[in-house]
Amino acid sequence: MKKIISVILLLFMVNVSAFAVSSIKNYKCNLDTLKDDTIFYNSHNQFENTIKIYDACIKQYPEKENLYNNRANTYKLMGQFDNAVADYNKALELNPKYNSAYNGILSLYLVQLKFDDALNVSDKMIAIDPKDARVYYQKGYIYTITNDYDNALKNFNLSVKYDR
Repeated sequence: MKKIISVILLLFMVNVSAFAVSSIKNYKCNLDTLKDDTIFYNSHNQFENTIKIYDACIKQYPEKENLYNNRANTYKLMGQFDNAVADYNKALELNPKYNSAYNGILSLYLVQLKFDDALNVSDKMIAIDPKDARVYYQKGYIYTITNDYDNALKNFNLSVKYDR
């Protein structure tokens, strides 16, 4: 009985995968279902398909900064950091105050241990919103990692001050 169930599940997964691959080739971007479409592929570690979906959407909607940002997040998951940075920068080119892109690039620099770059991005974020407690917390974290405890304390205190 277990073997039969296993075979049925395997056949189901093969059919779902075959449907998914064929639907990617002819994908027409629907912004209302985009999130569900990408969650499906990401949950199955099929990041290449998620990239193809974002490629199709960007082709249809090249002015949507969130599409570049989300594709950058997927590139980051794939370890393609150069592509991620390029897409975060494109999102910021379209909307220079787009906080999600700044957060994405900041986290990318932290993963790469590029603390000076991360601090530069934090400063840009503070220039946009000088009372964003999260950015001061992130700066405090960076300064803690780099053993600059005076600046860490200063930024943690600002984080507490501006916590909403």
